[in-house]
Amino acid sequence: MLQKDGRMTYKDIAKEVGVNLHTVRDRIRKLIEFGVICSVE
Repeated sequence: MLQKDGRMTYKDIAKEVGVNLHTVRDRIRKLIEFGVICSVE
């Protein structure tokens, strides 16, 4: 999903995946911490 559109909002991701907005934010933060996501602009 993010590979297609890296500019998706947390809200849009949460809606598409079916989870809470805060869950998306926390998971993306963890992916950044572990180096899975390298760059956020």
